[in-house]
Amino acid sequence: MFWWDIPGRESGAVESQRPEGLEGLVLVAPATPTPQDLPEPAKQARLHAYDNRENALKAMAFLTAFPPSDALREQILSDNFAGAPQARLAWPTSSAYEDISAAVGNIAVPTLILAGDEDRQDPLEQHEREVLPRIPGAEIKVIRNSGHLIPIDQPGQLADSIRSCVSTLASRGRRVSHL
Repeated sequence: MFWWDIPGRESGAVESQRPEGLEGLVLVAPATPTPQDLPEPAKQARLHAYDNRENALKAMAFLTAFPPSDALREQILSDNFAGAPQARLAWPTSSAYEDISAAVGNIAVPTLILAGDEDRQDPLEQHEREVLPRIPGAEIKVIRNSGHLIPIDQPGQLADSIRSCVSTLASRGRRVSHL
C-alpha cells in the first residue's frame, strides 16, 4: 500500500484494521500522527493556500525543493483547483488536528517512510521524532534534493524506492504484486 502525505495520516487507521492482503506500507512525506500545533499565520496560509493562483504558487514554492517546469506547474495548479472545495479544506480545518497516534502504533507490516531532505512542511527530524518511533520496525529513507512534494521533486527516486521496497518484501516471502 502506498500513501502520500494527507492520506498518510489515515494509513495508520486503515492498516490497524489489518486489511486482507496488506503486506507492506510506504508512507511518503507523512504528516505526524499527533495533532499539529501550528502558529496562526501558518494555519491561515494552509487554509487559504488554494484560494487563488498567487497563494497556490506560494504553497508550491514552499512545498518543493525547486520550481517544477512550466508545464508541470500548470498541471499541478489545474489539478489543485479542480478538487472539491470540501477536499481542499479537510486537511487545514480538521484532519491536521486529529490524533491517530494509537492507531499508528498498531501497524504490523513492514513500513518504509520516505522523507525529503529539504522538506519544510514535515522535516526529516519530525519524521524521526514523531512517525518512525511510533511504527514498530519501520525504516526511513531520505530522498535527496526533495521537498515535501517528493512525487514532483524526485519522481525517479520515489519510484526506485517503492520498487526496492516491493522487491525486499518479495524476497522475504511476502505476497506482492510487482510494479
